[in-house]
Amino acid sequence: MVEPTTAGNPGLVMLAQSLAYVIEADNRASVEEKAKMITVLAKHVARGELTQDQMRELTANAFKHAGDISLDMFLGTIVPRATPAQKLSLVVNLYDAMLVDGQVAEGERRIIDKFIAAFDLDRQTIRAVRELMLLKNDTA
Repeated sequence: MVEPTTAGNPGLVMLAQSLAYVIEADNRASVEEKAKMITVLAKHVARGELTQDQMRELTANAFKHAGDISLDMFLGTIVPRATPAQKLSLVVNLYDAMLVDGQVAEGERRIIDKFIAAFDLDRQTIRAVRELMLLKNDTA
């Protein structure tokens, strides 16, 4: 499912949809998680790549997609299309979204683990990403 307004940037659609799966994992989207998604997408508005309306549409469509399509089916469609850099970027952004509210729900962890397994990412790389994201989000 590619939204007409963002068809020129399928990577952005993939990112928004991936974030929606993690944000909805525990059946409650925190303010911090929603803000994280908006922050990630808003820079594209600032650059003139998206309008505010397109960003809202992209966000709404991403959550609808995550509600309608199973994660396994979604992963099956993005794994062959995503570049190695996109895969790593997705995982970094997913960790960041998971940790932004200071709570790690089991459902969020399971979803990220599915992304990591589907992308066949190196354990050392993932460990480094996890540690970096934990440090970044540690505001104590």
